[in-house]
Amino acid sequence: MSARAAARRMMSARVVCWSRPAAAAEEIEGDSLRRWLGSMEIAELRRRFTASSSELLDLLEFARTPRASVLRDLLEQGRSVIGVHLIDKGTGQPEVTTSPEEKHTAAEGTTVRDESEIPVDLRPVVGEERPPRLGVFSAETNEMIALVPTPSYGDVQSILDTGVPTAGTLRGETLELVLAPETAA
Repeated sequence: MSARAAARRMMSARVVCWSRPAAAAEEIEGDSLRRWLGSMEIAELRRRFTASSSELLDLLEFARTPRASVLRDLLEQGRSVIGVHLIDKGTGQPEVTTSPEEKHTAAEGTTVRDESEIPVDLRPVVGEERPPRLGVFSAETNEMIALVPTPSYGDVQSILDTGVPTAGTLRGETLELVLAPETAA
């Protein structure tokens, strides 16, 4: 077993161990744990588990969608698509109206609420504890209009960490990232 695989296995064991009591209280069992954790926003994970920054990063990594290839798709195909949580303009909070499975379907382009295309920028939300939420901001107004959901957090953060220039478009609850023209082959 590689050192990376061993570290991932240890992280998973830690997350399962200290999230088990809360999961049991919600009657969450086995394979549903990843989906349950993935259904929560970062603020809820931080509050519910009183998680430190490193523990929160472990939770985010554990909740990551298995075999997701957001960064790989972007680099190999020049585009990647993910489902996001829209921000309710009245409350300023995320609208979590669909299940992770429906978000995945929306990311595939089959279910969206609004087909208008909004040019967007993707960046961490300023002024939040580390790790901050990843916001989707209107390129025109600079208003945060959506959040990257927990299962996609690690993959999207990887894109931001690489510094690869991207351009984003939001259509309903679907965020499309493409390589910026100066980097496309």
